[in-house]
Amino acid sequence: MSNNNDWDYLVSVLPDNFNDKKIEYSEAVNWSHSNLSHKNVLKLTLEDVYLLDKKVLDIINTENNSMIGPFEDDWIHSREVQQNILNKLRIYISSCQIDREILILNEMIRLFEVAIKSNHFIYFLF
Repeated sequence: MSNNNDWDYLVSVLPDNFNDKKIEYSEAVNWSHSNLSHKNVLKLTLEDVYLLDKKVLDIINTENNSMIGPFEDDWIHSREVQQNILNKLRIYISSCQIDREILILNEMIRLFEVAIKSNHFIYFLF
């Protein structure tokens, strides 16, 4: 990871050739950091994470019973939880007024859709 806070925080969904249930968590982390240009990897700065921390991460953490946030990794494996989060993010995005937040949310929504469709976990590597 870089020392300048650029792209140190990732949200990712592994490609179809991975089985999330049969790999080690470290393999998901390594793949995500080794494939930063992959369409299933959302790269965030620390400032982006703090922007999301105001409301978006509250939604995710409430639904997932987790503590995802700056310097706290986690993953979401339940399709039901993923769908609940996706539904709430779709509602929340309509109230957003910060362009960067809208851009990030659109990508997160897309990744949740990919995870649900492909039956994969979604990883928050913060």
